[in-house]
Amino acid sequence: MICAVIDDGVCITKYPFLSKLAGSVAVTENGVVPAPPPDVCTHGTYCAAIIRLYAPDTEILSVQALAPGSGQGNLQSIRQALAWCAEQPIAVINLSIGSTSLREWPLLRPVIAKLCRKGIPLVCAWPNHDRYSVYAGHSWAISVQADNSLLGNQSYIRHGGFFEADFRASSRHTFPITEYKTEGLVSENSHATPVVTAQMCNLLKERHSAPLEALLRKLAGEKAAKSQFHLRMIPDFLDAAITAGTPIYPENLWFFKNKRKIASGTIHFDQPFSLAVFPERIRERDITALIRQNKDTLRGLLWAGAAPESIKEATREAGCLFWDESEYQARLANLTEDKSPVEIFRINISGDRQSAIQVAQRLQSGLLDAGIRAVPFSALPQAYCLGMIYLPQRCDAKEIVDAVACILDLEIVIYCGYTVDEKCDMNIFCKDGTFLLTYEEYREICHTDAETAYKAVELLS
Repeated sequence: MICAVIDDGVCITKYPFLSKLAGSVAVTENGVVPAPPPDVCTHGTYCAAIIRLYAPDTEILSVQALAPGSGQGNLQSIRQALAWCAEQPIAVINLSIGSTSLREWPLLRPVIAKLCRKGIPLVCAWPNHDRYSVYAGHSWAISVQADNSLLGNQSYIRHGGFFEADFRASSRHTFPITEYKTEGLVSENSHATPVVTAQMCNLLKERHSAPLEALLRKLAGEKAAKSQFHLRMIPDFLDAAITAGTPIYPENLWFFKNKRKIASGTIHFDQPFSLAVFPERIRERDITALIRQNKDTLRGLLWAGAAPESIKEATREAGCLFWDESEYQARLANLTEDKSPVEIFRINISGDRQSAIQVAQRLQSGLLDAGIRAVPFSALPQAYCLGMIYLPQRCDAKEIVDAVACILDLEIVIYCGYTVDEKCDMNIFCKDGTFLLTYEEYREICHTDAETAYKAVELLS
């Protein structure tokens, strides 16, 4: 049982019970290469010590992505470390690091999707300042926040909203130094995370491999059997899941699409699953049977619309991740509680779907490059797979957007795929490669591509 600790290295001279590692590597300009353990006690040393303390049979693999001691580094190194771990015989990854960079989400998604396909759980720290973390915000990641009322290896699961940690755990630990001497540690979220990692290691030691939702329910206890699914705003496990129903994905945007066509009613899978779309006429009992037959390898199920209870029950039994529109909308409703209105600049992009998506994506990319926090929301089904936040037409869009903007500290929000909205600060209407941009008294027609439309917005803003 090997657990990778992605951090600033693990010192093997600090604690007697941490004197041996399964390996020590570092992220360098030449890739991930073997590296000696640091000779100073590091943040990663404490993380590894907590895991070994509560899961003593676990072997620790140190993956140094940050500078020892100082913790300096960059997000690219962490992505590189995660990608390397996906190719190794690793059971669990501990990442006691957070980031609020919205630029990271589209870059992280394909890396975390690899972990999803390999079935390697990723346990992440919730940020200490309680802002949203892009690592912990993925469906596949398990997020942990400290609870100062807990001690040792205590923890409990939470079934909260989109922007809350999955677990609360202790960040107060006592390490044995000698037979008569101990050392205490009182810390924050990053040293609560290894508690859940250790529990995950102990579970996997018994079961070797299990779907993520099944592991979460096991950690939560038997009372969690009928509890909510582990749900995030964007179902990033899509390219390792079955999709049931009839979501509409344009052919050229379906970048995770299976390489071959799937005949209606006849489903054949490679392992692990790539995406498959079921026509609605396939019988519910046939899909239920398929889920149960493949429960050991199924990573997730996305259902377009409201899934029948029999499908939900089969998914619970399989222990895979699950997303459907009814569960999603129920969770959206909770977002608007106790959230104050915020001052944000609103851009609405409507008209031709494909053009609207291209403009929204280019606009967000440019704004993030300029240091402006911006996120696109969309009523289009394609939002599932394009890194946008899906917001059905029938939702109270303004209240939900205000709540998300407050949580994510957004400066600009982009509505994609809705009708023209005169209440928005700026409107862009797309049709046949033409973009009509309206801002206060300004109106301009751009007869070209998304890049030109972005430049026009850039000049105005």
